[in-house]
Amino acid sequence: MPRFFAIINGYDMKMTQAIIILFIITFSILFTEQAYTQTVTVSNADAYAQAIYVTNADAYAQAVSVINADGHPQTIPIAKPDDYTQVALVDTGYLATVKEQLRKVWPNNRTVNIVFHGHSVPAGYWHDHEVHTLESYPYLFLKQLKAIYPYAPVNIIITAIGGENAVKGQLRFDSTVLNHRPDVLIIDYALNDRSAGLEKSRIAWEKMVAAALKQNIKVILLTPSPDQRNDILAKDNDLEKHAKQIKDIAAKLHVAVADPFTVFQQIQRDGKNLKDYMSHVNHPNEAGHMIIATELMKWFK
Repeated sequence: MPRFFAIINGYDMKMTQAIIILFIITFSILFTEQAYTQTVTVSNADAYAQAIYVTNADAYAQAVSVINADGHPQTIPIAKPDDYTQVALVDTGYLATVKEQLRKVWPNNRTVNIVFHGHSVPAGYWHDHEVHTLESYPYLFLKQLKAIYPYAPVNIIITAIGGENAVKGQLRFDSTVLNHRPDVLIIDYALNDRSAGLEKSRIAWEKMVAAALKQNIKVILLTPSPDQRNDILAKDNDLEKHAKQIKDIAAKLHVAVADPFTVFQQIQRDGKNLKDYMSHVNHPNEAGHMIIATELMKWFK
């Protein structure tokens, strides 16, 4: 009998050890999943949500899983997670009708008008007031667009005026923008809106977007390119405030936003020289314009 209980006790001890080991392994797996890998699933109820900001305190890899409006899942890993990381969630469904038109072949196609409304950057101004039209982002964008849609006749129409802010741009909106009957309207004023202030700028942006939407025009709002006199990594810097306001307007009015400002911020965080992307204190060179064009193109793929 004592031998029997000794066997049972030995069995119990082994079982206890096995349970403890299994618990440790399970806890380790769960802890690893929770602490080191985070997955955020986004379902865009309104079909127009564009971005999610991810804060990663433990500095381990994350992924964002997205169900786009067109029903296609998209998982985006973050290669260099930190507490500044932004994952752009581009809803490919927003420009579905435009892309359908861009894919058509003669004789079933028609000209697609894309209007760029804003200040000196989309107008093509570089250093010493030189205008580099073909090296600036509207035409760099056109080159990328045509690589994807070779059968589409596309008009790039630039209504931008150097030195102008959104308040002034809104006053001439009906006569110099809507008259072109754009299929897509791209608005880029934030760099100059600092002089008008956030409130007046917001009113002007919302009026322009509302007028475009009444005519069933698809709208993409652009966050600013850099001004080297402004520390774009400083907390609550002026350009950051305008970039945030633009994203808020896009979310409120259900239009698209392209966000080169975040890309320029990341360039600076990575230790690269922002001057390599600038032709002037507040005008990008071709490399800087290419960043803006590439961010816009995400909506057309």
